Amino acid sequence: VGKALLNGQVLYKDIIEQKGLLIYLLQIPAYLISHKNFLGVWLIQLVLMTISSVYFYKTAYLLTNSSKKSYISTILVALVIFTSNALASGQIVEVYLLPLFIISIYLLLKENKNIESNEKKSLIYMFIIGIIIGIIFWMKYSLLGFYFAYILVTLIFDIKDKKYSLSIKKVVMISLGFLIITIPCVLYFVLNNAFSELINYYIINNVSGYGSALSLFGTLKNYGATFLTQFKWNPIMTIVLFISLAYIIKTRKISRKVKIILFSSIITHYMIIFIHGAMFPYYFFAFGAILIFGIVGVVELLNKILCLIAPSCLLENKKDINLMLLIFTITCIILSIIFMPCPRQFLKEPSNLAQYEFAKYMHNKYEEPTSLDYGFLDGGFYTVADIIPNVWAFCGLNWDNPKMYQSQLDAIKKQKTDFVILRAL
Repeated sequence: VGKALLNGQVLYKDIIEQKGLLIYLLQIPAYLISHKNFLGVWLIQLVLMTISSVYFYKTAYLLTNSSKKSYISTILVALVIFTSNALASGQIVEVYLLPLFIISIYLLLKENKNIESNEKKSLIYMFIIGIIIGIIFWMKYSLLGFYFAYILVTLIFDIKDKKYSLSIKKVVMISLGFLIITIPCVLYFVLNNAFSELINYYIINNVSGYGSALSLFGTLKNYGATFLTQFKWNPIMTIVLFISLAYIIKTRKISRKVKIILFSSIITHYMIIFIHGAMFPYYFFAFGAILIFGIVGVVELLNKILCLIAPSCLLENKKDINLMLLIFTITCIILSIIFMPCPRQFLKEPSNLAQYEFAKYMHNKYEEPTSLDYGFLDGGFYTVADIIPNVWAFCGLNWDNPKMYQSQLDAIKKQKTDFVILRAL
């Protein structure tokens, strides 16, 4: 989709997708780096994961006040997240948004770390949160549940403390941050005469395209079934999430206010992500940033046990600490390779993958071939063959949309593409 936009197509008007504009603008530099593979995507994700790791460390340091514990926590949380089944689909929005979620958690802890409140710093943080909300809204707004409670509970505490002026200023700063991101995005659609398509497909269809509304009992039942399924798919992440909730509740290093904000934010995050009962393994990656609390709790517990066993207290003893951390890091890297979610695909030669074989065949037949992924999400066929989609519904999507199905059928009937790719049931 990113290369389609780069080549003059307009999102939702000329090419349909479920996600927001910003995620596809981010794919443009990836396409410019490499037209026929995902090297550019990998490099961008590498940068974003580096940023995430920095803020995992900074967040852990706020909780432990120990560089060694923070380093170990950062390595462990990365190991848990990046070996989970939630990452089996690597090209997901949740990966791109991980740094924004951990930055938001860091800012919340940082603001409330100081005993004396700093109104100017607080307003700057809210402005940053507004920018983050804007970015998430224009990538995948179903991930905004975390911020509904984050902001609402923050404002409730300010009003409770009779900080009426501060609460109003916070709303203004959040709104300004959101508008800085939103105004250019809206202008893109207005100037390209695609505003109605934006509303119909990104807003309305994303709300109504995943099945009919359920009763209250049906919704609660769905939440339970979804959790059990996610536990089956992502057992370690789920366990660490529970440990994180327990740590947030029990620790004395987090104020009561922050505990309430975090706990309510996690609950609303879960409720909105799974409101339709849609169950895909990668949905759980949205909780990746929260796992830092559970990992820190585990590291601190292990440190206490080690201190009881060895009076020298391993994690506080400077002797040979660098060697220990090096061995630990290498071990985690090896484990991440062993337990990576898609080892078979990673080890396959290009000649053994359908995408490369199809690309070779299509380019042998036509100099500039066109193709259609009929009824299924694209699996990299357009990327490897360096084909720009020429059909509005260039692939199948995970929602109900009659126009999408009709677009694909019309393309086949009118022979708009040289090839049609089918997936075996």
